[in-house]
Amino acid sequence: MVVMVTDEKILDYIDGNLSNDERRSIKLLLEENEELRERYNLLLEVHESLKKVEVKSPPSNFVSLVMQSVLNPGAEDSKFFSKSRIIVLSILLFAFIGTLYFLAINYMPSAENLVADEVTIRDRTMNLSPIANFLSSDTLFKIVFYVNGFVCLFLFERAILKPYFMRRKQRLSI
Repeated sequence: MVVMVTDEKILDYIDGNLSNDERRSIKLLLEENEELRERYNLLLEVHESLKKVEVKSPPSNFVSLVMQSVLNPGAEDSKFFSKSRIIVLSILLFAFIGTLYFLAINYMPSAENLVADEVTIRDRTMNLSPIANFLSSDTLFKIVFYVNGFVCLFLFERAILKPYFMRRKQRLSI
């Protein structure tokens, strides 16, 4: 006669949740059946490793913290000048100044001579004509164009894509 012992029965045997008769019968089966003994050893190993796992409990005010974050979603972002906002503002400022300079050079002929050809400081004369040539060339336009494109992509990512995917991730996790 073959007696079928389930994994649940073996786990109850390991935990000591069986009656004396059931314990004796399973003990005899473990001594006689090699396959059952292997299942028992495997389940005993898993049981012992699970005992070592630390179970963390949530803080006592977990529900109030969750409700506060649901009711006031932007409360933790109350600081306006965070590191990322300062970076975005500085990039915008650089792009704005570059665009204004480019527009001034191209559409105001009197603004072409804003950069002097030479500067003298304490008996040292510096030739600034290469700088003046660079500032009036198409290279500056390309730099401003690419910086403005980068700023637009960066702001698009920050203002539209990131919040969209964060909301989507929150919806899927609920």
